[in-house]
Amino acid sequence: MRKTILLFGVAGALFALGLVARFGFARRSPAPSTRSLAAGATRPSASSPWERPASVVVVLDRATSEFRWRLAREAVRELVEALGPEDRLGVVAAGGDLLTQSGSFVLDPGGRARVVAWLESTTASAETAQLGLGPTLQMAEGLLKLTTEGTRSSHIVLVSDGAHIPGVLSHAELREMVTGLARSGVRVDAASPGVPELRPPLEALAELGGGRLVVLRAAAGIRELPSL
Repeated sequence: MRKTILLFGVAGALFALGLVARFGFARRSPAPSTRSLAAGATRPSASSPWERPASVVVVLDRATSEFRWRLAREAVRELVEALGPEDRLGVVAAGGDLLTQSGSFVLDPGGRARVVAWLESTTASAETAQLGLGPTLQMAEGLLKLTTEGTRSSHIVLVSDGAHIPGVLSHAELREMVTGLARSGVRVDAASPGVPELRPPLEALAELGGGRLVVLRAAAGIRELPSL
């Protein structure tokens, strides 16, 4: 049991470090400016670091195996530790016909504890239908709008193995939704522990959203993510 707990803790830490290195957290600004998603927004670039403080919404795909779900939840815990108290975090857990859950958190000490408690209350199901990505992204965007005050950049990070996500490039409405997010200044990234053949829709989504795909290397757990 202790070895299993350690495995997930190390896996989550590596995932979070990979997000920090791969997505490129910038130094926090001592004088943040308030901005809206629509006004004065510029299209994000995957080659640019995240401006801090940041407003981040993580979308967790619940339609996965219990093993990958536990890794994803642990990774979010570690990501929370990488964010500062001036950053803002939202979390959406969704998958097919499962009830979608969401939460918005200020990352003070009490807020960090609430994130952990919220994550513990969510479950996965490998038997559900494909992730309703369109409605889920709409929920994430709505949650993001509630957390942008006083932040300098906006981000949606989809954590999914890709097994239940439709090909983004073959769905015009979904493609327009993701590019619309990018035009409004929201960068869309993806992170996946899935096998290579399941990654193309996630890669397409991240490219359309001005972000990038982080691939989680799985062996006896998760290997260190490739750095930039």
